[in-house]
Amino acid sequence: MIQVDGRMIVRRYNRYEALHTGLRAENVLGRHLFTEIAQCMNNYLVAQRIEDALSAGQALDATIDYVLTWRMRPTPVKLRMLVGAGAQDAYLLLLRTA
Repeated sequence: MIQVDGRMIVRRYNRYEALHTGLRAENVLGRHLFTEIAQCMNNYLVAQRIEDALSAGQALDATIDYVLTWRMRPTPVKLRMLVGAGAQDAYLLLLRTA
């Protein structure tokens, strides 16, 4: 689970993510998710959807099949993006599928 604020700064980063990415929480927290940590998600499928939901104050609950590629070999995951209506934070949940 990764929590980002409205500026896409990582606020929470759980142990599961740290274990599977090799990135320690202290190196991730406080940094921009899509430009500093996970550039492979900086696109219309992920980053744009989250940014649009947050700026419009709309709820988002979407799960997609995705392949992570930044700093690791291609890794297929289920990626769930969650934003509550009127929320100021977003959550990304990743589950390895292979």
